[in-house]
Amino acid sequence: MSALLPIPTLPFGDAIPELSTVGPFAFVGVAGPEERHRRGFDMSARLNPTRRLAIEIEPVAGAYPDLAGQWRAGSKNCRKGLDVAGIAYDLETIPLLATEDQILALSKKCVDLGPNLILDISSMPARVFGLLTSTLLRATAISELVVLYTEAGSYSDKNLTSDPQPVEPLPGFAGPLDETPRRLVVSLGFESLGLRDFLENEASRHKIKWLLPFPAKTQWMKRQWRAIQGTTTAQAPASGDLEYAPAWDVNAAFRALEGWFDIDPHLHLAPFGPKPHTLAMLLFAMEKDLNVSYSQPKSIRPDGTTGFGQTWSYLLKTDGSSVIR
Repeated sequence: MSALLPIPTLPFGDAIPELSTVGPFAFVGVAGPEERHRRGFDMSARLNPTRRLAIEIEPVAGAYPDLAGQWRAGSKNCRKGLDVAGIAYDLETIPLLATEDQILALSKKCVDLGPNLILDISSMPARVFGLLTSTLLRATAISELVVLYTEAGSYSDKNLTSDPQPVEPLPGFAGPLDETPRRLVVSLGFESLGLRDFLENEASRHKIKWLLPFPAKTQWMKRQWRAIQGTTTAQAPASGDLEYAPAWDVNAAFRALEGWFDIDPHLHLAPFGPKPHTLAMLLFAMEKDLNVSYSQPKSIRPDGTTGFGQTWSYLLKTDGSSVIR
């Protein structure tokens, strides 16, 4: 594997004693409407962060269904809870469909919080945390970078997201501009968004591989397979085209990508699965200079999850050395 891999991965509660010996940390996370969006703020309080940056995601006006009002109300309740708990923070707003320049401007503010930083991606859009993580890994001013992800307690039976944009490269992840046939690697969770149309256009020149999470519950497994059936335009995936990794396990997802890369290095990555698998794809793309494409939904259900599970921590940079060369 790459330099410093496997990535040190621990439940955040178990990692806190070790992190407390490193030095003071700053914290960056989204103050969002789901219960788990508060978890990183609450747990990191044990480290007495020097500063906290609470990011508010500005929803898209006119999306269908239009849940912007509920999203803003839920985010406001999250901030109110932080205020009541005495958790001080600076507030920064960024659009759900943030441009590359807007994300880089946010990255600069995060770098200024350094040198030790905790980044909670639990409710951060992939188009934001991808370029943000890449920038922080390459920033010489950042010495320690820990990424957090809090699992949901349970998921709504309703659609979690709607009104997807066309599939396009994530900001900062356009990859090389060549026409070499590629193996398309798709990580998939519960919903396929705009993936079906994308696959119909790409199937003629791509061999499709699937990366699926081990779900904790049988009904989640059925939901994932329904998502695959909703995107498959031909026959079901063959056994060699399918890999599984625990939803929280960045290293297992990374190893699956390595196996496919060793067979054919011309990979095109499409992260539609859990955020730790997306993180693995982004790290792998940084390492290998690959295209990462995604269909950003414009409408996100603010009550898509209830409760929270384990909060995982991933040490991506230590003593100035990144997991990516």
